[in-house]
Amino acid sequence: MKEFSPHNSHQQEKRVANEELDSFRLISRPHSLKLLKQTEKERQIILQCTILPGTLSGVIGPVRIWPTTYLVDRENNHRSQLIDAWNIALYPDWYSVPDRKKIHRITLVFSALHDDCKQFDLVEDIPEKGAFVVKNIVRNKLGVYEVQI
Repeated sequence: MKEFSPHNSHQQEKRVANEELDSFRLISRPHSLKLLKQTEKERQIILQCTILPGTLSGVIGPVRIWPTTYLVDRENNHRSQLIDAWNIALYPDWYSVPDRKKIHRITLVFSALHDDCKQFDLVEDIPEKGAFVVKNIVRNKLGVYEVQI
């Protein structure tokens, strides 16, 4: 196995990060790279979410997300705040999904998680049915995740 110098190791990590970004389909590559730089600098967490059509109606209606949406560290209950969202409206507004019979993709940006966090949940804390919840998301070094809602 080839040994890497610290400089080459850093280049290898960047290459791996770029390869991982290539697999994300939700936002443009230049925008993805900008978000990746933000995650490196500010340690923000990016969730790229796929929303599937409703199982009963077969369509996706208007969508929104509440500002009381958090990433919750499973070990210590630390909550990372929602900072920004794309392709979805913030409560009380609604975002009309252009093609209601297809999947809809959104991007959510959260404040940093603790360094020792190994697993976290996406939790939309709202007083009504239909909250976004994704459990047991395994932490990675990139800080960018793709989940299905």
